[in-house]
Amino acid sequence: MGDDPPAGDPGPGATPGETGGQGFSPPQPPPWGWSSPPPGWGPAGAGVPPAWGPPPTPPWGPPPPPGWGPPAPPAWGAPGSGQFPGQPGSPQGAFESLPPMPHRGRRLLALVLGAAVIAAAVGIPVAIVVSRGGVSSTVTPPAASATPNPSQRAAAAQASALYAEAMTAAERSAGFAYKATSSGDGSTLLTVTGVAGQDDGSQVFDETTGYGDEQFSLVLAPDQTVYFQGNAAAIEDQLGVSAAGAPALAGEWVSAVIGDGPYKDMEVGITVGSQLSEVILDPTSTEAATGSDGAPVTRILGSVPATSGNTAGTGRLDIATGSDLPATYEVAYSGAATQTETFSAWGTAPSLTVPSTAVAWSTLTTSEPPDGYGSGVMPSAAPAPTPTPTPAPRVST
Repeated sequence: MGDDPPAGDPGPGATPGETGGQGFSPPQPPPWGWSSPPPGWGPAGAGVPPAWGPPPTPPWGPPPPPGWGPPAPPAWGAPGSGQFPGQPGSPQGAFESLPPMPHRGRRLLALVLGAAVIAAAVGIPVAIVVSRGGVSSTVTPPAASATPNPSQRAAAAQASALYAEAMTAAERSAGFAYKATSSGDGSTLLTVTGVAGQDDGSQVFDETTGYGDEQFSLVLAPDQTVYFQGNAAAIEDQLGVSAAGAPALAGEWVSAVIGDGPYKDMEVGITVGSQLSEVILDPTSTEAATGSDGAPVTRILGSVPATSGNTAGTGRLDIATGSDLPATYEVAYSGAATQTETFSAWGTAPSLTVPSTAVAWSTLTTSEPPDGYGSGVMPSAAPAPTPTPTPAPRVST
């Protein structure tokens, strides 16, 4: 209309730099010297300094266009983000990022790899894994191309959605039973059986470490007290009791509460959310398969990112047909270590017997092992002093 300001005129009443005023001037570049604004500061097609180019395309190719399968639920993060519900440091509750300290299972797998390296160096035969139930521990996901095509991206999105759905349903369960093994080089180094509840649970361990064959049980009571009972080797490693004092506590129940030295390493992995945080997978595809018990399953294939103490690997998660809950989880790590875990009794809360009497850990004489409680690494003896060379007598000429 005739009363409208001409094109480009911001109109009366505006101060410089604002729309709608006299003396309008376009936005000025920051004072530190951009010759042209970064992306998003100017109109489409505006010049962009070389250092402000578009972000590089990730190695797995450009992101899929909108509509490629449902996004992961908010509490799960994007596929490949490594976030899982219920761990400290994440914005959502029940299950989101890996715990800051290594979980006992991951720490033991690191021990497996380390033991294999040491054994190879000194010629000692070392045990490391047999998978349970006759399930092959060789995990073979499909080969990934550098730039997935649309069908591969769609398959990954579908696999990620199924993984998120299954794990969310599992995390809401009242409880379940499980058995896990970690191995490498053909023999089992760690076996764990347990029952997990939302706020309580129990575990039985049998593991080979630098302290010897450790056998011990853990009970997490609803009040969050952890009760420990084990042999002398486990008492040294898990509780920090000296080699001289450990035999007297063998078979006795020892209680630990929040704030006690070994507590955070003892209680992790016992509850539903904490145990499921070990089921780590970046899904790439799915396939129909038969589980270890002969029942049909949907198998989610993918990669397992490196964590503190573990190398990266390939993995698979079998989802039971009908319940859509995890049945078997397997990982093959680079370095010959493997991990296998089977799940059962979904929806069953644990029935625990809490010890009526126990020795409080805080009353014991203890010292944290150099590599931490439960590391499995026996402190090395101090090296013998090196004798000082005696100077050769001077010979006169």
